[in-house]
Amino acid sequence: MKNFCNILRKIGSGKSGLRTLLAVVLLVGGVNNAMALGVCTYPTTEPQLILNADFTSQQDWPTGFVIGGMTYSQPYRVAENCSGEYQMTKTVNTAVYPSATSTIFKSGVEGVGIRLAIGGATLSTGANQTNGNGDGSSPVNLQVIDVEFVKTGDIVPGPMTPGKLATIEMKDSAGTKQVFTVNIGSVNIKQSSCEITGSSAIPVSMGDVMKEDFQGKNSTLKPQNINIPLQCSAGTKVNINFDAKSSKGNGIIDLTAGGSEGVGIQLKLNSTPVELNKTLFVAQATEQGAFNIPLTAAYIQTADTIKPGIANAVANFTVTYE
Repeated sequence: MKNFCNILRKIGSGKSGLRTLLAVVLLVGGVNNAMALGVCTYPTTEPQLILNADFTSQQDWPTGFVIGGMTYSQPYRVAENCSGEYQMTKTVNTAVYPSATSTIFKSGVEGVGIRLAIGGATLSTGANQTNGNGDGSSPVNLQVIDVEFVKTGDIVPGPMTPGKLATIEMKDSAGTKQVFTVNIGSVNIKQSSCEITGSSAIPVSMGDVMKEDFQGKNSTLKPQNINIPLQCSAGTKVNINFDAKSSKGNGIIDLTAGGSEGVGIQLKLNSTPVELNKTLFVAQATEQGAFNIPLTAAYIQTADTIKPGIANAVANFTVTYE
């Protein structure tokens, strides 16, 4: 203290130095001023949110794409009431869910992160503290909790790490109390996929017809549905490609040699002639399970005259998905 006073004397004369010392004391007192906290009462049972869901990712989604999410709009009562001021702190459990960015946390599934917002404010690795002031009678609620699962890189499908994702604490004059938790329960990330459940050789019975059934060149007979037995994940984009010999185009497959002439078999997808040897988008599966490709085959007259005979044809197909 003696050295400090000596320094002040060197800065200015006696009264000037005294004014400087008082200014320093007042500044320190202002920094250390603390908020006077009130008193809160809490529910006997702490509310919590447990996330359970399955999501399917697609290979072509870019980094940053939201794979899926959940919004909880109902109020969660975390305090019965507060008289006076209180502090609320929201903390992500980075010991279990490390940060990938300042606002995205690793889920335990490679390539998938979690983004969490409460009351419209996204939680980050920094301070997530707010102050409130209760009137002594109104409850304190958490409302609108948004959870998003974000693609952060190449995805390796699997279950997320279960555990406590985030904790909400309230501080009043009695101390700090945990009042709410957000938990990862059973959350699984699946990769979009399809498989053929039956034989890869799909027979289509075209039936026996008479040449008199045709009405002239380019006329067609009743189409037959082609059933390719697919099982696909929800959200899967399904494509198909047909490899077949076609001298006429317009989706018309040539019949095998040595049989009927002047006739072909026309393939249609969604009632439109198929472009052969080209990958065609079919549809996106809306739910898990059987997926139907709207594909038909019909005899079509390709010449002015028809020669009777066996009327068979072969087309190879490849189903791709993403």
